[in-house]
Amino acid sequence: MVKSMKRLLALIAALLLVPCMALASSRVVDDAGLFSEGEIAKMEELIASMQEAYQMDVVVLTIPQDVAQDTANRLIEMGVHGFWNFTNVELSSAKPDVKFENIHFADSLLTLSYRIA
Repeated sequence: MVKSMKRLLALIAALLLVPCMALASSRVVDDAGLFSEGEIAKMEELIASMQEAYQMDVVVLTIPQDVAQDTANRLIEMGVHGFWNFTNVELSSAKPDVKFENIHFADSLLTLSYRIA
């Protein structure tokens, strides 16, 4: 159980660290310059091995709105079928087997505020 939980957390971490993997030549985007080249190389290796081992078909999108649909389209071409979308853009696909869960923080906050009022 602990081992599978660690794998799941590693998978989630990898997905959150590589938001623009379909658009960039590198799957790790470090605009803030927080990681060394060696750390980025290790993350790239981890991502590649996880993609091979788990054949990911669901992703978490936490990317800028202006690249969200293009990224989703590229990920769909790579075999992704499920999107947990935090971009505040309604994503869509003509493919019936592709599903989106579009999360809107403003709506959620409004709902929460209403419930606690």
